Amino acid sequence: MRCLVVGSGSIGKRHINNLLDNNVETAVFSSGASNEVSIDSRITLHTKDWSDALNFCPDVVIIANPTSLHVSTIEKLVDENVFIFVEKPLGNDLEEVRALLTDDADLLVRIAVGYNFRFHSAIQFLKKSLEDNLIGQITYVKCQVGQYLPDWHPEEDYRNSYVARADLGGGVLRTLSHEIDYVDFLLDKSIKDISCVTSNVSDLEIDVEDTANVLIRYENTIAEIHMDMVRKIPVRELDIYGEEGYLKWNDMDNSILLRTKSDEQIVWSSKRNERDASFKEELKVLLNSVKLGKTNAQFGDPVRTMNIISKCLMSAQQNRVISWRD
Repeated sequence: MRCLVVGSGSIGKRHINNLLDNNVETAVFSSGASNEVSIDSRITLHTKDWSDALNFCPDVVIIANPTSLHVSTIEKLVDENVFIFVEKPLGNDLEEVRALLTDDADLLVRIAVGYNFRFHSAIQFLKKSLEDNLIGQITYVKCQVGQYLPDWHPEEDYRNSYVARADLGGGVLRTLSHEIDYVDFLLDKSIKDISCVTSNVSDLEIDVEDTANVLIRYENTIAEIHMDMVRKIPVRELDIYGEEGYLKWNDMDNSILLRTKSDEQIVWSSKRNERDASFKEELKVLLNSVKLGKTNAQFGDPVRTMNIISKCLMSAQQNRVISWRD
């Protein structure tokens, strides 16, 4: 199998290393200045020429460049017989994505979006627990994630990263949309409406929002999601409240707590790096999808999470609740 990776930033390098560890013949297209990945002798091709990249004849293309370039990169692959894996989110603008898919509806069956937490062992445990009705009907979900942006990649100037720049599709809503995606994945319910407030509460030198609070009203359930890139003590945790108890996932200590009226216990824990493991499992499922010629259902609807993000942005800009049908 052959894979072309577009982009050699931090997430691109992660995919490249995982592909090479799986003995996948790998080429890299990168228009940036970094050539660090060329050090690895296992890479078949590293080029800045798009024609050379396509002449590599990949079976699958992993798009890991800035969000603002996702759609234009997909457009270059429309006529190629390849599977397309796009790092989250699918694009910078929902209408741009819809226009692309309207022109070629068949693209949907060969596109997957990289929300790796769907493949995280803790999220998989929670998914099965909810399907098994462990805590009864879900009434409320509270989720939060936060980490100080300069600490994400300390070796880089955060001001140059796509996360910090509107022109590259940055901002906390798009960049930390994992939380939006895995909450939606876990609940698997129809959405009624969405409201969102964004803000800049830090002195970070960025031109995008650094904080967002999202409220999604599902059928019989409310989900509250906070995300930020300002707190210096990292956090990622999720509370799921049901009629019979609640489940609490703490990603910082790799544990899930179950509490009911009569008991409290740790029902899942892990000593390995589950985030790294989730990327490896995601790649395994992707490569199997390519072999079978069909995108695995675990990747979900490639447009749905972007639609939620779009409505969050609309709500924040217009200061109103947005109906799912809007």
